[in-house]
Amino acid sequence: MQLMATILEASFDAALAAIAELPLDIDGVEIRFDAFTEPLTDGAMIGLRDAVPSLLIATRRSVPDHPQPHDPQFDRLALASRFDLVDVELTDDLDVASLADYAGRVVLSAHDFEGLPDFANLRRRFIGSSCAHLKIAATPHTFAETAEMLASLRVIEASIGSGQSVSVIGMGEPGLYSRIASPFLGSHFFFAAGSSTPGAPGQLPIGRALEIYGDAAARRSCGSTGDLVPLFAVVGNPAGHSVSPVIHNALFRERGIAAAYTIASIPSFEEILLPFAAGMAFAPRGLSITAPFKEEAFAFADGGEAVMMQNARACRSVNTLVRLVDPGSGEARIFAENTDVDAFVSALQSVRNAGSPPRAAVIGAGGTARSALVALRRIGAETTVYNRTLTRAEAVARELGAVAARMEDLGDARASIVINTLSGAVESGLPRHLLNPSTLYVDVDYSGGRAQQIEEARAAGATVVDGFAIVEAQAVRQNELFVSSLATGVGGRGREPARRGGEFR
Repeated sequence: MQLMATILEASFDAALAAIAELPLDIDGVEIRFDAFTEPLTDGAMIGLRDAVPSLLIATRRSVPDHPQPHDPQFDRLALASRFDLVDVELTDDLDVASLADYAGRVVLSAHDFEGLPDFANLRRRFIGSSCAHLKIAATPHTFAETAEMLASLRVIEASIGSGQSVSVIGMGEPGLYSRIASPFLGSHFFFAAGSSTPGAPGQLPIGRALEIYGDAAARRSCGSTGDLVPLFAVVGNPAGHSVSPVIHNALFRERGIAAAYTIASIPSFEEILLPFAAGMAFAPRGLSITAPFKEEAFAFADGGEAVMMQNARACRSVNTLVRLVDPGSGEARIFAENTDVDAFVSALQSVRNAGSPPRAAVIGAGGTARSALVALRRIGAETTVYNRTLTRAEAVARELGAVAARMEDLGDARASIVINTLSGAVESGLPRHLLNPSTLYVDVDYSGGRAQQIEEARAAGATVVDGFAIVEAQAVRQNELFVSSLATGVGGRGREPARRGGEFR
């Protein structure tokens, strides 16, 4: 694969400034001239060429509110200015034969901002064009459409001639699964945002893309074998903010494992659970489950569809589903675990042997709170659960040996351990007396939503374990389970979960 930084600016000076800020370890730059408000001159174009020491693509993108008809004069100006490639929109009325003189330097781009295109037709037109590259950016709305996109990538890639390449890119939040996974499956270009403004819906920042795909050597081997590498994914609604692809793909590289990890941001858990459980093509072989699906995952496992592991059984919440060999039967079965418990146990090491039982306050009463409560119970902490909905706090506390209280009672709390399990979008407003040098403050937020509160805790002298540390700690054991599923060769088809009246049984 080649990692390209998309520059979307309104002027030459702004484009040059953005280029100067790019990481050195990228494979090339795409400049979006459709955003320019200045006339294009030979000197200015050559100035851009001189500023980029690697592959350079000139693009005039046609978007729904700003159509850009094909301009052969622009193509010739860019190529004369030593741009390596020009991007040409593959519209219905484009005569691909008109590109024959410079087809070997053309990226044919087809965009569908509402759904999926006719992949077979695009393949036929591309093969007949002799152009260098075909890029298809589409907008899947379901996992079935995502799988269709990835299958089309494989079909087109297998049928193109030497010297030709193809890229398939999912747009929007639901498109993240295919956008991240496709380079591992042979997609040639990955376009990431090199400016503050993304070049397309769902485009990732260049820094995050580098973290997911690694250095130049790692990227060269990415998708190069032609094998259908096993996929894993974080599942949530939404999940686009997740850093899990950064962590897990790095762990796979460190362990020399040919596998890939992506994002399934979906409206319903069933949408990904059914393909996963059935072992469908392009479905993930293992799931990292985040809000709001942890309790649904537990219901699936509790209904007999999975083997419940120790942590998941203890907290009645599941954040990991993976197919492993059952030691008892020797058969492949889905296993359910909760590695969040491992992360909280690690965070509590400093107070594990503190003598008298510590007092703890857990903020929130969802699936993550359940994991925290199990870890606190293991060190003998006296814990109170604070939640806006008291009945929910009472149910969780009663089940896991804690006391329940309203959120407004937090001002009267006395605790040396405070664990905030709320979404990063929720500002909990911790009382200042809880944040002091004697406090261990654990906050699961890594989105930046509570960054100020976390910094206030540090400034007050509290020992702070932030969301990045928690997500990294839980991912380590989770990744071990994923690798185990590959080592045993059990990533294939399993039986579909039974359903009755819309419920998993």
